[in-house]
Amino acid sequence: MKTPLLGLYNPDLTRPYGVVVLNEWKANLIPALRAVNPNVKVLLYKNAAFLREDDNASTVGGFKTAPESWFLHDANGDRITRLVYGVRAHMMDPLNAAWRAHWAIEALDAAEAIGSDGVFADDVFSKKYGEVSAAVGCTDLAYQTAVRGFLAAVKAWMPNHLLVANLVEHMTYPNLWADWLTVCDGLMDEHFQSASVTGGLADDRGDNWWLQRVQQVEECERQGKLGLFRSKGGAIALARMNYCWASFLLGAGPHTHWTHTEATDNTSPWFDGWGHDFGEPLGPRVLVGNVWARGFKGGEASVDPRQGVTTSSVSMWPATPPPPPPPPPPPIDPRLALLEAEHAAVMAPYRRVSGRTYKQVDAGWLTGVIAAGKAVEG
Repeated sequence: MKTPLLGLYNPDLTRPYGVVVLNEWKANLIPALRAVNPNVKVLLYKNAAFLREDDNASTVGGFKTAPESWFLHDANGDRITRLVYGVRAHMMDPLNAAWRAHWAIEALDAAEAIGSDGVFADDVFSKKYGEVSAAVGCTDLAYQTAVRGFLAAVKAWMPNHLLVANLVEHMTYPNLWADWLTVCDGLMDEHFQSASVTGGLADDRGDNWWLQRVQQVEECERQGKLGLFRSKGGAIALARMNYCWASFLLGAGPHTHWTHTEATDNTSPWFDGWGHDFGEPLGPRVLVGNVWARGFKGGEASVDPRQGVTTSSVSMWPATPPPPPPPPPPPIDPRLALLEAEHAAVMAPYRRVSGRTYKQVDAGWLTGVIAAGKAVEG
């Protein structure tokens, strides 16, 4: 097994990604991505939380004609808005059935138009968060119920295309990841172990978030659903990258994909070890003292979550080489070939002799040949 790689927004066209998320204006990259890996899954980016006033293609569009009932409102009846790259965006109501249908239809049409394998729904809030907190009657449970219903409804519109959601602020609800995987085709954690820059769990607000995030990777494999995991830190933070990489490998498999990007943008510096073939895993992760480890035929990943980046490691070694091919058979002596040709000619009339087996005729012929001195010397 090589590290299953995730490409985000500006992928390197020479890399064999397993999953790539693209904006609509990058659709021209799809043929090149599939030339490198014909099995790559390409997901079209669409924001699920808001519409922008400029109807940017990162959303499903329709801002100017959207009914007022599609928008979220605060206690004063005003729309809830936020600035996105300098443009005002209006938060939408995930409970509204007409908005759900509009989002699904527009996202699916766009995905089919560019030939992608499905849709990546960004900003899928798992609780009241940021501006959403101002919505009338908004509680964590109510908003979770609405968003989960949104995902289930959208997936029903696209049974033949993938729907992968980027969860926001989900870590305080440990059971939410496994539950929401059941209503779509995959989930993303875009801060995979990124909080743990210097000290593992001590940086994770005192909670066992490190283990919870590894279990998210394992849960995707258990359900056979896509798992997208993004860590941040950039090329200069090699120890941090190693920590996140090792944590991912503890649970990784064919359905989960990982990337490590710069902290401030989506570029992903390449590390040669990402192309290493670890071979088949020797089993699940195991705890040895305070260190979680997982062995592969071609390497090992280990992390001490109490210490974080200071004690994590990924070891690589060549996989066991295949046995050498057997030696070729010795060449046939041309003298033997001549003798076999003479044998065939002499044997032909005897094949019809009644009551004598081929072996009897054969043995008699050979005896006669030897007695007559016809055998080739040497």
